Amino acid sequence: MRRVNKITFLAIACLMIVSQAGHAQLIGNEWINYEQSYFKVKTGSDDIYRLTYESLLASGYDFSGAGANNFKLYHRGKEVAISVNDGGDGVFGAGDFIEFFGKKNDGTQDTELFNFPTDQIHKFYNLFSDTTAFFLTSSSGAAGKRMEVLNESTAGLTPVQSHTNENLQVYTSQFSFGQYYQIGNPNGE
Repeated sequence: MRRVNKITFLAIACLMIVSQAGHAQLIGNEWINYEQSYFKVKTGSDDIYRLTYESLLASGYDFSGAGANNFKLYHRGKEVAISVNDGGDGVFGAGDFIEFFGKKNDGTQDTELFNFPTDQIHKFYNLFSDTTAFFLTSSSGAAGKRMEVLNESTAGLTPVQSHTNENLQVYTSQFSFGQYYQIGNPNGE
């Protein structure tokens, strides 16, 4: 009887392990639809970027005839809100453009380089490159994420007498990779 219980227990344990391993693990590329093509846009500063129809066409990417609502922009696997100016005709063509707020690369993805995530001093600066990538695509599915347009009247507002400004200075000319151990010195520093 005890042998049957052990075998039953092992069988159940194996099934639990196999069922846990069978669940799909997220690896970061789930946003990619392999049926579509993507246009890579590199950015190196925090700024507003404009992609004109003409510049996309000159880059070899033809979005002519694409519906203005079908554009989607992705950064690090998440959809980013964009503004599409299609001239009111609903089709992306000559004279039309797409605007978005692009960012420079930061240290978010450098965390994996450290033994412990807490060893990373900050995430404001990337150790290797200030350039990151956004990916533009057009799909016939659901409409893409759009920037909210506010048409607020300034009538009746009083001028602001002062404001507070925050300035972040990140020094990047020197960097410490942590504790230094001199070769041949067993005591370290």
